[in-house]
Amino acid sequence: MNLVRRLTPEWIAYIESIMGGERQGFIKAMGDRIYTNELTSHLLFPGSTVSINIMTAVLNYIASAANRHHGGDVKSPKVVAIPHKWYDAYVVDKYLNGDDAARKILDGHFNVRPDNFDKIFCIIVPILRKPDHWTLGVIYPQARGFAHLNSEWPLDPDENISQLRYILQVIKGADYDAQEWGLLPWFYYSPRQACEGDSGVCAIANAECAVLGVNPRESWDPIDVRDHKRLMVGALLLCRDYSKLVRMGDV
Repeated sequence: MNLVRRLTPEWIAYIESIMGGERQGFIKAMGDRIYTNELTSHLLFPGSTVSINIMTAVLNYIASAANRHHGGDVKSPKVVAIPHKWYDAYVVDKYLNGDDAARKILDGHFNVRPDNFDKIFCIIVPILRKPDHWTLGVIYPQARGFAHLNSEWPLDPDENISQLRYILQVIKGADYDAQEWGLLPWFYYSPRQACEGDSGVCAIANAECAVLGVNPRESWDPIDVRDHKRLMVGALLLCRDYSKLVRMGDV
């Protein structure tokens, strides 16, 4: 099943008319402004990369739509997107140096706590492996497993798993047992990106699959990347609701 809805010419023209307008508006993502010219430069130009702000915004919208799909709500989420900025600011800079602020932010902002952790379907974590390459980490609490989806495969599937383990340590605290957790063998690989600079879009496509529990290799194709970029623009600027753009109701 292909998760990407084919865009009508009218839909494409509408998005591109907004993107090409003289007036530069903005949206907010985690408190940061994303200007429409940033969307243009990072999404619509061939080979362009997805910025941290755009990755945060799109994964938030995906998680919000998937949360409703799985019957969760804000206080008791079923799907959670943890931004790259949180990991850098609170795990790398604080938690690994003995500061407990990371756990407080998870509880207060994302509503992820030890008492509701096992009820969460999945947690999606964008990983910036180098200045311009995105991958996706996924934690499945109920399966006691995680996955790392990288569109530049073949690579070692254990790569970047340490980041997911640190997040589990933050959430579980002293109750975290590394022996209970392992890679999910059925979720190792992403479809391979066709063009340099497409890793961010591929990570987002993999996130769409992860929140629905479907196999990425059976659900999207690298040739769909251009439509994925337009879908992201539409989700951010128009309806801001991925459930209207991605086939969540069909799964």
